[in-house]
Amino acid sequence: MERYPPISIIIPIKNRINMIPRLINSLLDLDYPKYEIIIIDDASTDGSSELLEKYPLTHIRLAHSIGSANARNVGIQNASHHIIALTDSDCVVSQSWLKELSPSLTEFDLIGGYVQFRDYAEHRITPLSYLSSEIEIQLKSDINFINTSNILFKKSVWQSLGGFRSYRLEDVDFSWRALKKGYRLWYDPKGVVYHDNPTHFIQKFKRLKNYAKCYADLIYIHNIKLRYQRPSAKRSSDTLRPSILICSPFTFTWLYFILFWISPIAMIVGIIVVSSIQIRKFLGYKRFPGWKFIFMLNIMKIAIVSYSFMNALRKKPSKNYELDNKNH
Repeated sequence: MERYPPISIIIPIKNRINMIPRLINSLLDLDYPKYEIIIIDDASTDGSSELLEKYPLTHIRLAHSIGSANARNVGIQNASHHIIALTDSDCVVSQSWLKELSPSLTEFDLIGGYVQFRDYAEHRITPLSYLSSEIEIQLKSDINFINTSNILFKKSVWQSLGGFRSYRLEDVDFSWRALKKGYRLWYDPKGVVYHDNPTHFIQKFKRLKNYAKCYADLIYIHNIKLRYQRPSAKRSSDTLRPSILICSPFTFTWLYFILFWISPIAMIVGIIVVSSIQIRKFLGYKRFPGWKFIFMLNIMKIAIVSYSFMNALRKKPSKNYELDNKNH
């Protein structure tokens, strides 16, 4: 494979009229010899589609919304090149993005780069945000997936895996299926993408709640042992010390498990007690920037534990995931 092969950049968009100009301008400014941009408009209603017509790119407008995962599949199906690059509509890519990542495709099948989240909570729950060195991603490691906001892969890999599945965390599912099938995943922090997220507190909470439920279901579907290891971080104004997180639900997983076998009600009471301790603890550390988002992160961890126990009790994932799996 040549060092800088032609690449098709695929991006699903829905109601992002305010973010389209900066995204496309960054893509058009890429320092790369040959690439195409394919944007799939997932039935936007805010004028995004009309704005896209003004740019030199391939624009696919969908009559009905099919979700980001299926929209990516549509874009990849229409790609002209064998190498696929993905990013999101609320991202901005660095000028050297593709040049930094594409050479690794000579040895590996999927390549991920550094995602600089501008959202504090999102940054905290994404393990790759803490890595500054190159690593090979393994299924049983603490870091075992690549974000769709910054990933390159061969189209043949996507074809052999049957494309993306319509999960809320389709990138986690895609990475796990690739690893199980023997494909090699590589992370290189030199390929940078900048990622925005919702700024409203309620939007953040809903996002983390959805993440929790999806992680719990995917853990069941893939039979993955859930591991949590807080990446090391320096004590600084944007970091909370480990002592502040002593009530992390993962620390209390076995306590919840024991209480669950005594009585489901006992487990619920235990979660309420631990949550109350957390609230009191965090209220005492308001001086730390981002304390609200760290609190939401811990609520998400509680939700993961709760959903996981529910899955174990009913011996199957939630109905939506069960139906979706039948479709694949």
